[in-house]
Amino acid sequence: MTDGKGLPKSLTHADFDAIVDYCYRRACKAIRRDGGVTSMVIGGTIDEGKVSVRMSARTPMEDNDDKLMVAIVMQHLVQRDDLDFVVLVTEAWMLRAERGPLPEGSISRHPRREDVVLFNIMSKDCQTIVLNPRYGSRLERGKVDFDVQVRGRMVRDPETRN
Repeated sequence: MTDGKGLPKSLTHADFDAIVDYCYRRACKAIRRDGGVTSMVIGGTIDEGKVSVRMSARTPMEDNDDKLMVAIVMQHLVQRDDLDFVVLVTEAWMLRAERGPLPEGSISRHPRREDVVLFNIMSKDCQTIVLNPRYGSRLERGKVDFDVQVRGRMVRDPETRN
């Protein structure tokens, strides 16, 4: 969508919060119904805090090739004129960064591993990742924080700071 002047619509912090609210409700419902969250990409518009979903698709996240493919598809989808945002909703493991090097390879057996439902939200001019800690069947809503440094294969650049 455009801002009426032909420029891509910039989303506000409140818009990102509304997208997180929508995704959080959807993830909680999936956890109650199915016990987990199926990875999906959702694209939509937002107007005055109301999220309108224009497309959604389940997506594989089994290996690095799948993750690379999803990142590329998201970057292309978000450029569509009929979409304000694209978000990947998926379950993941994470480690909070501490001083020193991060472990190499899989963190599946790391003792500090945390289970999260991740919302990777892209607009035309911004990207943020919201981590929602998961404790069994309970999901805690994460916060939109543009001061957090985001690194990894799912961001537009090797390192993005919003």
